[in-house]
Amino acid sequence: MLVTESKKKIFKAFFFLIFLLYIISLKEEIISNPSFSKYKLFSNIIVVTLLIILLILDSLIILQKLRRKESELQYWDMFFWLSWVFLSILFFTTIEFKNFNFLPIFNVFFAVTFAFFPMKIALFFFFLTFVVEYLYFCVFPWQRDYVNYFFFVAMISIFSLFGYILKKERKEKSIYETKLTEIKEGAKAFFGSDDENLDYLKSEKRIEHLQSTYGYFEERVLRILQQVKELMEPYTVAFFKIKDDGKYYKILEAISESDYLRYNDDIPLDEGVVGWIFKHEKSLNFSSVKGGRRALNYYDQDLPVSSFLGVPVIWRNNVVGVLCVDSLQDNAFNPDSENIIKLAVLQIQETLENVQLLQQTKQQYKEFSALYEGSKKMMMSITLDENLNTFLDIINQITHNDAAIIAIIEETQESKLIIKTYRGIADDISGKTVDDNSLMKWVLEHKQYLDLRHFSSKQKIKPLLSQNIKIPDLQRVIIFPLMFEESILGAFLLGYKNEGPDDYEKRVIEILSNQASVCISNAFLFEKVKNMATTDGLTGVFNHRHFQEKFTEILLRAERYNEKFSLILIDIDFFKKVNDTYGHQVGDVVLKRVAQILKTVARKVDIVARYGGEEFAIICVNDDKKNASKLAERLRKEIESTTILYEGGKLNVTASLGVASYPEDGKDKISIIEMADRALYRAKHEGRNRVVLA
Repeated sequence: MLVTESKKKIFKAFFFLIFLLYIISLKEEIISNPSFSKYKLFSNIIVVTLLIILLILDSLIILQKLRRKESELQYWDMFFWLSWVFLSILFFTTIEFKNFNFLPIFNVFFAVTFAFFPMKIALFFFFLTFVVEYLYFCVFPWQRDYVNYFFFVAMISIFSLFGYILKKERKEKSIYETKLTEIKEGAKAFFGSDDENLDYLKSEKRIEHLQSTYGYFEERVLRILQQVKELMEPYTVAFFKIKDDGKYYKILEAISESDYLRYNDDIPLDEGVVGWIFKHEKSLNFSSVKGGRRALNYYDQDLPVSSFLGVPVIWRNNVVGVLCVDSLQDNAFNPDSENIIKLAVLQIQETLENVQLLQQTKQQYKEFSALYEGSKKMMMSITLDENLNTFLDIINQITHNDAAIIAIIEETQESKLIIKTYRGIADDISGKTVDDNSLMKWVLEHKQYLDLRHFSSKQKIKPLLSQNIKIPDLQRVIIFPLMFEESILGAFLLGYKNEGPDDYEKRVIEILSNQASVCISNAFLFEKVKNMATTDGLTGVFNHRHFQEKFTEILLRAERYNEKFSLILIDIDFFKKVNDTYGHQVGDVVLKRVAQILKTVARKVDIVARYGGEEFAIICVNDDKKNASKLAERLRKEIESTTILYEGGKLNVTASLGVASYPEDGKDKISIIEMADRALYRAKHEGRNRVVLA
């Protein structure tokens, strides 16, 4: 096999070389004699035909390997396939060489080659084209067209570069997608797939499950009818079931020698002998049937049926069906026949009992599994925002609401109810406060849910959330409190433009809201622990360790995306004197107030941290030195003009500030911090209360 493969490669390489030399020689002939002789025309046709055949054969080989899902195409497969494409392009451009409009075909060829094929193959054809076109443009004595040659080389180089960049992007994307797939598959293997289980919390899925269980009942009834047919040999044996509306009945299952049974018809309950059994809950046994189709109205036409026996199926004090048999013979059914039918009815009653138990067991299992999966999905979320958004996703998957809003009580906002996340609202309402006289606040005060139907047509005595928050027209609004033990965490609102969830779905939402409350409480705890790890306990800004971590992160990002950022170091002037004069408690008040000023004046994206002692640092993200110096001056003025109140008096302080920027003042962390520190040192030695740039 290896020998055969080697021979094929030598054979193809030989053809490639012959075709290449032929095409180059063809170029010289075209220049000397533009018109082809009939022999040259014939040889050109042969060359083109062979190239097309080789291209088609190699294409089929590659397609066959791709169909077999081979992990990777062989190097030589790609090389020879590209060889025939390359020679075809070269042949075409050689014949039409005077028309330079065809040369850009090479640009597309190299863009594709560098983007999708191995680098060695791409470079081989690049340099081969480089040499061949040099011969075409420059070497032949009557040419010397260096200008067009260098333009051609520049263009194929640019397009090759585009292809190479595209390959790198594809490779990086492939790496990220592979990692993401591994993470997803790992999570799926560990936690299991919960979307399918969550579907069982929907009413329609619940009904679908009951219907599938009902199919089991039909199968059991058919087996019972087959047993009756074997024992009694009637003309027809059928089981009729009353419909939910209580006005009609229809054939559920039947075995008959007749083709005239009304299988799909709804038969009125006040018609025929079967209807009489349904209404009077009594058995009927006719040895000689009279009335024809009017009596036996489960047939489409009159049949010579002589005997009929029907017994009601009573389950839990209700008639749920009728089991009947008929025959073309007179007096076909004796007391023994009646006993057989009654035994069959007992089997049907037992089947109904088993089916209901099966329904309950399966449905409870599915519901418990779904609730477990939903709870697990929420428990996987760590942060508060993740928890809230996951909760809304799960609720929407169950009931498909048109609007959803979650508001959380924030202690830092004087126990105000703040909107944290929402869906289906046109305006941005995140962070807005819920009014104290709103319906959502009423739910929290009374610790019970509120279910408002036909909401759009009702008089609005109280707003849902606030007079300033516009809610779309909704037919139904449900507001649930979020509570953990005795603590009130917040509330969430669900809005529907239609009837909304039924009682079953609403009960599921209540259960999930209890689990969400636990997750929200855990998220609060997580945020608290996280803040303790990253925040300075006295001032409330980031601590020195977190500052160093963020500095490294921002520096790496700036290096990768060619961004700028600046560092401001702030030192409170004569702070030791404040401690010595007023005491450390007043010093702590000064530190807190200065930190508050820094957080207020700086942008939200900037990193404000306590650098150590009375020193603070601000990383101005994606900001140059000019803008950072303006921010530093605003900070200096704000600190200078602020009167700090403390128990027993007030005082004013000033600050000195040093500014350095990346990459202007340094390209690594140590250099940038050192330059900012030198600028701060100069500010202090030049009289303090000033901003100095590195």
